[in-house]
Amino acid sequence: MMPGIDGLETCRRLKENPATCEVPVIFMTVLDDVDHKVHGLSLGAVDYITKPFNESEVLARVLAHLKTHDLLHKIQEQNYQLKQEIVLRKKTEHKLRKLNRELQRIQIELLHKERLSSIAEMVTGIANEINNPIGCISGNIEFLQEYSKNILRHLDLYQQQGVEESALITQHAHDIELNYIRQDLPTVIESIQRSTNRIVAISKFIKIFDRYDIQQNKKYEFDIHELLDGALLLLKHRLKPETDRAAIEVTRTYGDLPRVPCFPGQLNQAFTDVLSILIDAFDERCKLSPDASTNSLTHWQEQTPLQIQIRTTIEMSWVIIRIRGNTSALLTEPQFASPEPSAESSPLFGNFDVELLIARQIVVDTHGG
Repeated sequence: MMPGIDGLETCRRLKENPATCEVPVIFMTVLDDVDHKVHGLSLGAVDYITKPFNESEVLARVLAHLKTHDLLHKIQEQNYQLKQEIVLRKKTEHKLRKLNRELQRIQIELLHKERLSSIAEMVTGIANEINNPIGCISGNIEFLQEYSKNILRHLDLYQQQGVEESALITQHAHDIELNYIRQDLPTVIESIQRSTNRIVAISKFIKIFDRYDIQQNKKYEFDIHELLDGALLLLKHRLKPETDRAAIEVTRTYGDLPRVPCFPGQLNQAFTDVLSILIDAFDERCKLSPDASTNSLTHWQEQTPLQIQIRTTIEMSWVIIRIRGNTSALLTEPQFASPEPSAESSPLFGNFDVELLIARQIVVDTHGG
């Protein structure tokens, strides 16, 4: 026994002190009952030697415990180094992911600007080529309507006056189906007028690419609904029925939106890209449908109509635009989420759709959506 405190208390104090807690403690005592040994070991002692003892045995045990202590210390140092390396590696990986995202953003932005520039040049040329002949047609339709009305009115007066017709005139009227022409001519002119108006609308709309944000980095207050309608107008031919696919129905539920400061041409491209992706998804789904092999639209598509829903609302001062296809007709719905590059994908786009990446950058990065 030690004066003042016993060995157990000494061990307890050594283990509580951070400066000595790792020092191996070996009990040397005449007490050899099991409870005393268990108590000592539970306080942190590494060994228990009862008196009388053999000096060689004690020395061997001390050397063994010192060696064990050194090995434990080395393991702790190695663990600490490994933890530091893991922390450093995580920081490096985080920086690398950040750089990859930045590289991806820059590359997509360059691709986007290049694409917009080429589109602007193309649509401006198309618009100019269309405008001249359409202007001529549109300007002369009014005259054509007026002239046709006058001719038909003149024919009416001619018949009302009871002027005797020659056999040649009567036969010619029969040959040219004059009565049918009189009924159909206004319809034909009206159809030409509608088609001309549509071409004028398309020509006017595609000029957005050149007139607004392509040439100058400036936002304009614009009607979002006009941009959505314009995108649908440009894609109208793709909504029509095809051999293995029924027509795609578009439902629009527009809220009361203010004019929004934006880059109209870029937003129009984003809307067009998202709608194109949905149409592509419908096309792919129809190719995989049970009736696709027989070019039949009967069972599956009758049970599953193809629909795109567009809905706009104001929520907490935010303009919300929802564009989605009916999920029952799609195998998987395109996800408008931020992609993370994978080890197996290319550094630029990986497995993600370019149009969706560009659309996301326009909405999220350029417009803060």
